[in-house]
Amino acid sequence: MRDPEFIELKNKFFIGMGIVILFAIPIMIFLIKTYGNSNVLNKINKKDSFTILVVSKDCDNCSMVNSALKKNDVKYVKLNSSTNKNYEEIMKKLTIENKSNEFPFIVYVDEGIMKANLFSIESEKDVAEFVEYHGLNNSK
Repeated sequence: MRDPEFIELKNKFFIGMGIVILFAIPIMIFLIKTYGNSNVLNKINKKDSFTILVVSKDCDNCSMVNSALKKNDVKYVKLNSSTNKNYEEIMKKLTIENKSNEFPFIVYVDEGIMKANLFSIESEKDVAEFVEYHGLNNSK
């Protein structure tokens, strides 16, 4: 016959392990997505065509540009220069020099190559004109 204390201890152990796994897996997924291999870098290497909104933690106009892209029906990837460990490598691959650390800016990548970028964004009109000129909206 089994000891009831041993059975209770075993059950508590398995319940505890289940709780740890329940919380550990989503945290690991979040960390891998946030700090793992860059989605932007993968797209560049696969020679995809896409739009990038480059932001930083000290960005004044980021929310305005973000909403302007959404209003213009542009699908884009957000690249945070402050948190993305591959930021410098991505900028080198796209041949972009941002020596003045000006944020936000938009980059249009076609088949893995930077085709156009927009710095010094002051209004939603600037974004709308860039989107229209390059045909970046998804309502085609």
